[in-house]
Amino acid sequence: MIQWMTTGNKRPAWLNWVYLGMFLYSSYFLFNYWSAILEK
Repeated sequence: MIQWMTTGNKRPAWLNWVYLGMFLYSSYFLFNYWSAILEK
């Protein structure tokens, strides 16, 4: 994934941070989602 982040010259650098933010947000959301399910 780091190689994908550094070798992506076809798109601007900020777009990589947008993808990274979306990935972290989705993983955080899924973690809370599964935590709520397992607690029931």
